[in-house]
Amino acid sequence: DVVVSGLTNSKTRGGEDAFMLMLTDPMSNQNALAGAREVIDIEFGNISLKTNDGLLKPDDQTYLAVDIENKSAIDLKNLNLLVNKSSVSPSVDVWNTNLAGQLKAGQKKTIYIPLRANQQLETGDHTFTLSVNAGSKLLASNTTNIRSKTPLPAKIQIADYRFVSSKTSDDITLHLKLEN
Repeated sequence: DVVVSGLTNSKTRGGEDAFMLMLTDPMSNQNALAGAREVIDIEFGNISLKTNDGLLKPDDQTYLAVDIENKSAIDLKNLNLLVNKSSVSPSVDVWNTNLAGQLKAGQKKTIYIPLRANQQLETGDHTFTLSVNAGSKLLASNTTNIRSKTPLPAKIQIADYRFVSSKTSDDITLHLKLEN
């Protein structure tokens, strides 16, 4: 940031008025980080898929919770969590850019990344590369996997049956043996 101040030198009314002007470089955060490359320490914590069983299923709409911590001694501004889904099935939609905002020195934060699976999702593993950026400056990256599972329809069939007559009444009981 550059701050300029002074007095105007004008022969009109208010000719000796004070002024202050502050000029801010929109790339200042990035430029400050360029020289501090070695002192920035962003650490990924727990990364989990928020479903009941931790598996992504067809038509699920959920999110991936990503914990990050600023272990460096400086506050970091304008952080983004970018998702590269190069090895993710096309049947999984994920937000590519997720705003994390500011992360003060020593602060932890959880970023929630929306995920959606369509009906064509198949059972398998999906790999995401997550990267934390300040502007266009890469600060940290991590790779994580999630699993998807397509439920199979049950194929129940009758394996055996018997009719059993009651010894004390006219009732007849049907006993079935089912197999999947």
